[in-house]
Amino acid sequence: MNRVSKVWVCMLAVAIGFAAGDGQAARAGAAQPSDPASLLATFARAVGDPQAIDTALGLVADDMVLRITPAPPGTPGLWTGKDEVRQALLYASENAVHGVLQGSPQVNGNTATATVMMSNRFLVAWGVAPVKFNTELVADGGKIKSFTNTIAPEERQRVATAAQAYQAAQAGQAPAGMPRTGGPADGIPLALAAAAVACLLGGVAARRRYRRA
Repeated sequence: MNRVSKVWVCMLAVAIGFAAGDGQAARAGAAQPSDPASLLATFARAVGDPQAIDTALGLVADDMVLRITPAPPGTPGLWTGKDEVRQALLYASENAVHGVLQGSPQVNGNTATATVMMSNRFLVAWGVAPVKFNTELVADGGKIKSFTNTIAPEERQRVATAAQAYQAAQAGQAPAGMPRTGGPADGIPLALAAAAVACLLGGVAARRRYRRA
């Protein structure tokens, strides 16, 4: 083999080596997260993105439990299993739900906690978005076993006041998708429940009733 041929053979070998390395890097980059902090961050980013529903579902256990506290009106505030989680994610994508993780999740064993600033079309209409939520995720076997979102205590009065003001401006009509309130005493529960919708799910039950109608 002449010198020129040897040079071309070496160059080809190097090119093949780089290609193999790039393929391995791509596969490594595509690997799903499995630790609690990464699961929380990835799931939180996927919520509300219609293109990321399958990505989010790939992170959850078959019997995952999803909780919204306080429960949205007309629902138990509890959804179990991938089918119900899928409906929740669809609802979130249709209602402009968006969350921004504040800092890095804190991990204790298989549990990760974080603060997330949430927004959706209800909170935007009321002029209070984003709203602070406290999030807790429990992992099991590299999958999300449970995911709980709770409105931060210091946000409750602010959201309640904004919800009542919005209702008054709408001549007593509740925001779209939410039930009427009977009076001032109902304002805070309604506002907290509606704020929970901003987190992920509220309205899943209403959505199913609408489909059956």
